[in-house]
Amino acid sequence: MAYNKKNYYKTIVKIQDITQMQYHQFGLSYKQIFHLFIEEQFNVSIRTYRTYLGVPAKRELKKLEAADQKETNKIIIKLKHLQN
Repeated sequence: MAYNKKNYYKTIVKIQDITQMQYHQFGLSYKQIFHLFIEEQFNVSIRTYRTYLGVPAKRELKKLEAADQKETNKIIIKLKHLQN
């Protein structure tokens, strides 16, 4: 099976969710959130963290999952035709 970016986008979604929760609930700055929660858990630099905050990961993950579902449906249809 070909390589895809599912895990990459899942990691970004986790980072974005943690950031959003800490920012809105506790009013922490992005720098504080990075040093307290992100740096050790995900082992990324501050530059990478800031880049991840700008990635539309949820949208891209939905696209990948839709493409996978479409591919799965094609395979199922081919298998049904082979059985007949």
